[in-house]
Amino acid sequence: MPKLLKKEPIICLDQFVVSGMFDNSKEWLRIKEMVEITAKSGLAIYPMPLEHIVETASKFEESARGQHKFFRTISNGYHFKHHAEISAQLLVSSVRGNNITFNTFIKHSVPNDKFEGSLNTIKQNNAKYQRMISEGTLFINHLRSNSKQQSIAKSVADRMVSAVVWINANELIDRMQELVAKGGIITRGVQFKDQEVPHYIDLIIEYLLKKNKLLTKEAIELIKMLKKERYNFVSTLNIRAHIEGLWSIKKRKETSSDHIDLMRISTALQPADILFTDKARKSDLKELKFDVNYGTTVLSGTNEDIDYFERFLSNLIDTNKPRKLSNPINAKS
Repeated sequence: MPKLLKKEPIICLDQFVVSGMFDNSKEWLRIKEMVEITAKSGLAIYPMPLEHIVETASKFEESARGQHKFFRTISNGYHFKHHAEISAQLLVSSVRGNNITFNTFIKHSVPNDKFEGSLNTIKQNNAKYQRMISEGTLFINHLRSNSKQQSIAKSVADRMVSAVVWINANELIDRMQELVAKGGIITRGVQFKDQEVPHYIDLIIEYLLKKNKLLTKEAIELIKMLKKERYNFVSTLNIRAHIEGLWSIKKRKETSSDHIDLMRISTALQPADILFTDKARKSDLKELKFDVNYGTTVLSGTNEDIDYFERFLSNLIDTNKPRKLSNPINAKS
């Protein structure tokens, strides 16, 4: 059943799916044909994750341009908003009683050639991002590689993950309390070797203040909600914090690819009807029962999952045969 008051299913494609379809890999040929039909006909929506830009830029130039053009075609101008922007909207909607809708997570814009024209700059920024993630995870990865992995009872592991989530949520609470007490905050920077970037919690607060025009009384109410529920009402932060907690207790080494996957997953899981990710992230989501909690079918690249997706698309087309499948998607739907 499609979510977010949208009749068309929302499908989040991982980079390996887009790459497989673009390269006309044998296992993806039939699916590519059906994805193109359902996208063009408006039977399904394939929003482009912002992480696609980062991942595609690391490929050879010809492949990068081709894959982006293909994804741009099937996305029909739909793309996920920035993770921090969505987080701020979910937070403010909770105190204003606003509905969580398609537009909370996804924007529509006229397709353009900015990616192709800015590819060299994007590649440079991607290289910086990779270095910052490596720098930011160097210490924790060193600790984990030198720590023995011990078997932990599930009840204990759950409490440990919850503790990580609470620590994360408490940082937002502290900054919100400072905002209320002082009437404003100065956005902190996180210094890396290459450059300084805004602290993520403060970036969310910037969105709350500048875009959402958060009022003092709303900030006070948010603090109360966060203290009581932590991130349970903010899917983007809830998913991100829980998976990071899972990595922590399992002493899993973190890579830049892991963090790119994490941003895409935590952005898209709530609105998506189907979400593709790799086997490791699928395992994380199932272990946390987030696929069930958010009502999302999570697929990886296994033969079983590819067959499921092919059947899903085939059924979608068959049940809508009376519709004129050559009609382009209505951008305002």
